[in-house]
Amino acid sequence: MKQAIRQRWDSVRARLHGALALVRRHPWRTAMVLPLALAVYLLAMVPLSPSISNLRKAKVDAPGVRMPADDVVLASYQRVHRKWVPLEQVAPAVVHGLIATEDHRFWEHHGIDFYRTAAAMVHTLRGQRQGGSTLTQQLARNLYPEEIGRAPTVERKIKEAITALRIESVYGKDEILGIYLNTVPFLWNVYGIEMAARTYFDRPGRELVVLLAATLVGMLKGTTYYNPVLNPQRAKQRRNIVLAQLKRVGKLQEEQFAQLKQEPLQLDFE
Repeated sequence: MKQAIRQRWDSVRARLHGALALVRRHPWRTAMVLPLALAVYLLAMVPLSPSISNLRKAKVDAPGVRMPADDVVLASYQRVHRKWVPLEQVAPAVVHGLIATEDHRFWEHHGIDFYRTAAAMVHTLRGQRQGGSTLTQQLARNLYPEEIGRAPTVERKIKEAITALRIESVYGKDEILGIYLNTVPFLWNVYGIEMAARTYFDRPGRELVVLLAATLVGMLKGTTYYNPVLNPQRAKQRRNIVLAQLKRVGKLQEEQFAQLKQEPLQLDFE
């Protein structure tokens, strides 16, 4: 067994030496071939990535209802708990917290933040795994979990990036934010900021003050790990990170931050 492994390794090492020798003999040809090979690979991934033709279909997941002749609803049947609301009916604190924490260059990029992606790659190579996905890339992943998946592979990141570029080519920034906030999961089959606000704080999304908005935004990094019901201490720590990001971008004053970070979670869980 060991001899077979050694022979296989010797074969791989010989191929690597041969490839390196070829690169040394023909550096300019290699420099030309590598980008071409990468371009061919990317083009091959385009048809394998999800299209965006059915993006708006997420809005029409209406529940089935049961009612007698007097039109009084007796029961409601649905796969997910979600109420779609326009972006104008979401508290500004939610949008500010989301962008400050998840994608502070959201208004500047076109689906991919190349600076953040490069920084994430450097940190990952150093052993400190770090996400580099923009909100648009996260939206692509949330809308197409089966087609894109969540495995930490190059193929998944390419599919995610291609889909994000497609989304940004068709939809404006406000619409992307609206779709994101209406489709993002919050555990217990709850989807969208409106149902999350009603589930965790018993109020509509437009009435979320900065403290509550920061708690929900903080959950997006891990809906179970930072869940305020299951893990209140972690949820509070993560909420305070969101508050700190709001302070960093000028959406929160130092005095407000110092006061809010001491506050309890103020849950009203339904």
